[in-house]
Amino acid sequence: MINYASGGQDATDLAVGDFNGDGNTDVAITNHASRNVGVLFGNGTGVLSAVTLYGTVDVTHTVTAADFNGDGKDDLA
Repeated sequence: MINYASGGQDATDLAVGDFNGDGNTDVAITNHASRNVGVLFGNGTGVLSAVTLYGTVDVTHTVTAADFNGDGKDDLA
């Protein structure tokens, strides 16, 4: 069964951060069975966009958000 919020199957974890640099909170959700990460971008009013899917090389279990490369922007891992 597809989870329409996450855009995939078997959602297992989520992380929040500003992934597109617009100053609004976004949500990333791992989809284990679909081998992708669904990102819902926030618009600043508490509303999230439709899911945008990003494929992964292997199955995903967890996701975390932080500034891993020191550029002042949130990254996903």
